Amino acid sequence: MMDIPRQTRRESYEAMDKETRKRKILAVLDGREMTAREIAKKLGFHERNAAAPRLTELRKAGSCLLYTSDA
Repeated sequence: MMDIPRQTRRESYEAMDKETRKRKILAVLDGREMTAREIAKKLGFHERNAAAPRLTELRKAGSCLLYTSDA
């Protein structure tokens, strides 16, 4: 992991607009099957974790389905 202080990571996490990220993920999916890594890449991120937590929330809310794992 990069040498980013824990406080900086926490501030970034808390500042993130989760609902905006969810809407962007749904727009990228647009009915297609994609992995978290593919979605993150389409959104301009290098790490799957830019999308994975929001995908989990969307799945639990019934907004999208989980088809495969993204190992």
